[in-house]
Amino acid sequence: MNRSEISYTVNTLGYLKEKYPNNDLFFIIGEDSLNDFDKWYKPDKILEMCSLLVFPRKSLKSLTETIKAVKEKMNGRIFPISAPVFRISSTDIRNRVKNGQTVRYMLPENVRDYINKYHLYKENENDR
Repeated sequence: MNRSEISYTVNTLGYLKEKYPNNDLFFIIGEDSLNDFDKWYKPDKILEMCSLLVFPRKSLKSLTETIKAVKEKMNGRIFPISAPVFRISSTDIRNRVKNGQTVRYMLPENVRDYINKYHLYKENENDR
């Protein structure tokens, strides 16, 4: 978060691998992100460093199909998370905050307070 350059997931995982060399890493994403995972920066390297745990966005059946399709393109440990389907994504939350819309029932109060305190996801005054 404090880096001056773009911090890709693969860089963060590399840092964590160096800091915790004896630990297995798990990266949690939503099914919507898995659909575009092959377009991420160095997705094969990400899969070398961690296991992906994936939340369903539509259904567990569609997630299983998505995981199968991704595994056909690249090797890796990708597992579905058996959980209720929530149609809330981090992208939606970031966009709502950026546009001044409420996220009251989407996030715990302490998380909303942190986002507001540090002005996360809001446009920079210089960008307007």
